Parts: sequence; structure tokens; C-alpha cells
Amino acid sequence: MLFRSGFYPPEQAFDNKYHKLTVRTLRKGLDVKYREGYYAMKEESLSTDDRRETLQALLSSPLDSAQIGLSAKTEPEAAAAGAVRVSVRIDLRDVKLEQHDGKWVGALDLATRLESSSAPVKLQTIPLELPEDRFRIALERGVVLEQSVTPASKDDRLRIVLMDRASGHAGSLWIPAGARTN
Repeated sequence: MLFRSGFYPPEQAFDNKYHKLTVRTLRKGLDVKYREGYYAMKEESLSTDDRRETLQALLSSPLDSAQIGLSAKTEPEAAAAGAVRVSVRIDLRDVKLEQHDGKWVGALDLATRLESSSAPVKLQTIPLELPEDRFRIALERGVVLEQSVTPASKDDRLRIVLMDRASGHAGSLWIPAGARTN
């Protein structure tokens, strides 16, 4: 019978040093295989200027970034003629979250731009703070963000870029905004 287990050091243990691991079992005669150690390397956060520059490059790129899994759909907005409701599903497994006071916390930068628009890019920071039970559900189902946009025509497209503030990883995609999509 094969059993697997994992080890995740706490955030404060990331000190850019090598740490030796020792695994012991209470049961005699077991064959235990494990790594002898690990490097606890700190990830350097991006500066505000670096984040802004990366977001701007991704907004204008014709290619999608896949470091963070994203999917999106639109549907007509009932409250406003010509507007569409955009729902963006984020794969939370691709986002760096830290545990603080029994909650998983992190932050995302979300930038959106209609292809036809000359208006400034809509940029917002999305704080994440999930208790353990909601965190487990969000890992399975993803996190959904919604916003309303008004496309200029039925052929208009919406650029969506999402960046993890902690790791600098990003996901981006283009979706048709002028017609209902799935």
C-alpha cells in the first residue's frame, strides 16, 4: 500500500537557506522515501512600477498569458440596455495565498479594456480573504469576479488581465463582449 504526504513550510520559514528534512514512522519495517531537504527561497515581489508595466504589456498583447487559469463569459445585463455582465472565473490554485489568523489572504490586480474604447484602463485591486471552508470550495470551483461593460458594437472585444500581487504571475484573455458568449 502506498501513502503520500506533503510538507508545506510556513511563510515565515522562507529564509533563502537549505533546510534538512527527517521523516520517522512509528511503525517498524516501512520503506520511507523522501527528499533530504529543500531550499526555502523567498519570492521577490514586483514593485508597483513593474506590476503596472507588466499589466500594460499584457493589455496590449494579442496573446494570452496562462500563468493563472482564467475563463470568462458574458450575458446581457438586465438593468442596462446594451451592457453585458462579464463573469471571470479564476483558478485559485494558481494564486499565492498566505494563511493569517485562520484565513487565506492575498490580492489580485484586475485590468479590463474594451478594444474599441479610448477610455483609461479600468484597474482595480481585489483583496482575497477566505476562511478555511470557503478556501477549500474555491480551490475546487474557482473564484468568480463580475463587472458590467457597455461594448461599442456587437463585434467589440474585452481584454481581461489578472495579476497575482504576491507572485507577479498573470492570466489574460480576450472575449467577445458585444454578443452573448459561453
